[in-house]
Amino acid sequence: ADVASNAVFLDSIVDRTRYPTSKIKFQYTLVTEESVVAGNQVMARWAMETLNAKKCGGRTELHQKGMLFCKFNSAHKIVSLEIMFDVMAFMLQVKMAMGFDNFNDVVIPNTVQTCQKQFDFPMVMTLADRPFTIVQVNERWEKLTGYLGAEVVGKKSCSILQGADTAEKDLNQLMGPVMFKRPACAMLTNYTKTGRRFRNYVTIYPLSTDSNISHYFGLTTFVQWIDADDSVRLKKRSKIDDGGSGDSKPSSNPLKQSPQCAAGSDDNKK
Repeated sequence: ADVASNAVFLDSIVDRTRYPTSKIKFQYTLVTEESVVAGNQVMARWAMETLNAKKCGGRTELHQKGMLFCKFNSAHKIVSLEIMFDVMAFMLQVKMAMGFDNFNDVVIPNTVQTCQKQFDFPMVMTLADRPFTIVQVNERWEKLTGYLGAEVVGKKSCSILQGADTAEKDLNQLMGPVMFKRPACAMLTNYTKTGRRFRNYVTIYPLSTDSNISHYFGLTTFVQWIDADDSVRLKKRSKIDDGGSGDSKPSSNPLKQSPQCAAGSDDNKK
């Protein structure tokens, strides 16, 4: 799960205003020359490096080193794998690559307890099981979606943000890993309470309680409005009802200028 979270987290480095669909490429290298083998166990050093972070808008490439401990069964298949590395040193690299001012912008919580802090980006927390009921949102999430916490907490799932333009393939990309309690990310088309459409890049991370996955934490680092504002949306709807056309030009609204985001989905609209 930590390795999977690392992969999803690295994609947060991408400048979505310039490269909305890009993904960070990276590679792991195992230093076999210095590995230690004892029976069905292996301990070795490893290294990771990004290959295209700068091409995707990051200020620097990232490098990570650590140790791993792996166990195999009699069929030579991995049964457990633990990785160890200097978390704070890596977070410093991420902070520099993303151009953030403090660690609070880049540290992702992994327990419900550590999730109880102020986030500079809109966030939503849901239960880890269907129908993924919302249990917490922050003010930025409310401002983006138009839903108050009192309207959704304990009552709704993030499926309330879905609509006709929410693509099934995007939901599958997001919810596929979630079904296995793993982190995920995707670019979704969502809707505000008034029906205004927006594209947002969603990252979802599992949270644990007493070592069990109990919740999901959703964060978005990019928003692009499709409908300029509610008046344009209503005007467009009026033209459609009258048999006319009313296309609106998408407008970019980078998160760094106006931090807004929403996250999540339930079981693929079911």
